[in-house]
Amino acid sequence: MEKPANIPHKFKGYARAHLNGEIAFYVALAIIAFIMRMWQLGERAVHYDEGLHLGCGFNLFNPAAWCLEPWTHGPFQFIGTAANYAVLGDSEISGRLLPVLFGTAIVVLPYFLRKQLGKWGAIAAAVLLSISPLLMYYSRYARNDIYIAFFTLLLIVCIWNYIDSQKARWLYIGCASLSLSFCAKEITYINLAIILLFLFLVSARELASRIRQKVNLKGMSPQAELFILLGAVSLPLFAAFVNALPWVDLGRDMTSPWAKAIVIILFLVSTAIGLRWSPKRWVISFLIFYVIFAFTYSIFFQQNQGLAVGLWDNVAYWVGEHETARGGQPNYYYLMMIPLYEFLPVILATIALVYSSVTKNFITLALTLIAVAAILFFAFSAGMKDAEMRALRIVVCIASSCLVLFSIIPLAYRVGSLVSRKKTEPAPARRWYAPQSMLNRISVYSALLLLIAGGLILIYAFMVGNDSAGKLTSTLVLLCAAASMMLYVHFSMGKPFVRFLIYWAAMSLILYSFFGERMPWLSLHIVLPAIVLGGAFIGHLAKLVNKEQIRRWFGSGNPNVPARWVYSAGAFIGISALLFFTGYAAFVACRESYQSADDPPQLLMYAGVSADVPRIADSIKKLAAETGEGYALPVTVDTDIYYSGWSWYLRDYSVDTPGMSSITSVPRGSVLILRADHDPADRQYLEKYGEGERIRMLIWFPEDYKVGFSLSWWWGYFWGRDAGAPCLKTEGIVYFLKEAQ
Repeated sequence: MEKPANIPHKFKGYARAHLNGEIAFYVALAIIAFIMRMWQLGERAVHYDEGLHLGCGFNLFNPAAWCLEPWTHGPFQFIGTAANYAVLGDSEISGRLLPVLFGTAIVVLPYFLRKQLGKWGAIAAAVLLSISPLLMYYSRYARNDIYIAFFTLLLIVCIWNYIDSQKARWLYIGCASLSLSFCAKEITYINLAIILLFLFLVSARELASRIRQKVNLKGMSPQAELFILLGAVSLPLFAAFVNALPWVDLGRDMTSPWAKAIVIILFLVSTAIGLRWSPKRWVISFLIFYVIFAFTYSIFFQQNQGLAVGLWDNVAYWVGEHETARGGQPNYYYLMMIPLYEFLPVILATIALVYSSVTKNFITLALTLIAVAAILFFAFSAGMKDAEMRALRIVVCIASSCLVLFSIIPLAYRVGSLVSRKKTEPAPARRWYAPQSMLNRISVYSALLLLIAGGLILIYAFMVGNDSAGKLTSTLVLLCAAASMMLYVHFSMGKPFVRFLIYWAAMSLILYSFFGERMPWLSLHIVLPAIVLGGAFIGHLAKLVNKEQIRRWFGSGNPNVPARWVYSAGAFIGISALLFFTGYAAFVACRESYQSADDPPQLLMYAGVSADVPRIADSIKKLAAETGEGYALPVTVDTDIYYSGWSWYLRDYSVDTPGMSSITSVPRGSVLILRADHDPADRQYLEKYGEGERIRMLIWFPEDYKVGFSLSWWWGYFWGRDAGAPCLKTEGIVYFLKEAQ
């Protein structure tokens, strides 16, 4: 009789084989990151945007408090927050717990990119993610962007692991991640567009060849398969972008029959493409993506109208809001703000970009310089005079024309050569000969890319019209930067993953700078690729430095004493600088995250709520307990300021929110909260109240920087956090009943 298997012994053997010091490091780092994000989590006031999102989670299943609107973004956060409330009760801590969890989980994702980053590169990226000031702040802030950062990096993990292994599970996890990202926020369209464009650039010749072969999509490269899958599965969600066309306006909601028809047609097209590629993998991926999407946007089929919001309304709304440019931030906003907080990833990513460009070939260096110059021109073009803007536009057009001419000459020569050869061959052999031969030659493909890049810029320049307020020129300059990075992907001879990281970081900066709404939390999506690129560079350095190399540089193996001193000094300076900036980054992260009062407000905070609001809310709570009325205590809040923190802090009370720009009767509330400029001159209606207390409600960082960039101001704020001006604020007046005072 056989003895039963020793299960504990087997488990110990598995643990010894799979658990090592590297995994232990990631576990310890995740625990530290979690503690850092949980520390004093409930101390800070719930800010304006947080109040909206936490309130939507609180009222998730209340039909009278419908929250699923395009301006509130996707329902993922509402569902997750409501789940936390159900388990832990509603509070500032439980409301912010979801971003804490995702801000912690993102720290361990580089572990799954060890093959691409190297062991030490992955560890460096994980450390940078854990101490990133922006990621740490928004991991403690109830907004959607930390979820998007996690889902985007998870999608990158799936893409590159599928490229290496071709295992289907990475496709399915990637589709789930992409679906959840769409359910979290609309900027997923921007991130996905960046990824799809890269996959297209590296597989365009193969895709063109497969289209020639009667759209045979089987047995393609992993990059082409990923482009087909991710593009096809998300295709129906791009339906509302038809509103971006100048002659089309199908509305911001999915009520038009044409809108519904477009969505249905795109579903049919995507299904046809997917089945043509791989029926089994397509069906599984499609079901994973849209089951998650349908359950989330319909709130588990309790609010089915949410499906239309996800399929059409979100995109239609934000396409229309592009021209609004809410916040009114300058073009240089991200170039100004990101280095103030993320100086370490910026330094590492810049060194990596220079190293990758200089050490490969002249073309990549030239394209890098063009992209950098174009981004700088765009950022600081607002201060240029009209004549300078016209001159810059002429330069862009001339450069684009040179690209077109440079590409037409080899293309014309190649086409003429192929046509002359074509006439001498039998008819069957001539079919599709020229296109196939052209697309299979890398030189011709390069010329085609140059022609497309230059041609699109010229078409945009001459079709849009006059340059009003320099807007056209700024857009042309950004198009040049984007075209340069796309050509960089093609011409660079570096490792594919490093090429992708450089392209991802640059395109994120370009696209997020282009769109009108520039906000501090959107900086996360520019910083994220810079952090991974910085980790990759550290990993590359770690591979170069081995024991033999160290002995050759610094030891007796190098007889050149001066050289040994130079190497030693360089290594000492480099390591010291890295340790200093790492420590300072951790200090900045803690300083910004643990500033409980947010006073004065920092640049990374927009529309904050002052500490006066929770203080008054505590006073109202004490009054409710003293009077015995509890949450039935009547409170009147001026409707213009209800969302200045009061919607969250007074969520359990009987709150009346009339418009009070002019008071014509006695308010009913035992507590009255007015906007300061609504305080009536006639006091007869306020006789039952005691002396009012003037308080601050919303607070903003002073926006004098919008006038023009000042390096001295930037440097002073970097080291001393000196804003140079008092913060912006809205004020209110709080009245309590006389007998309650």
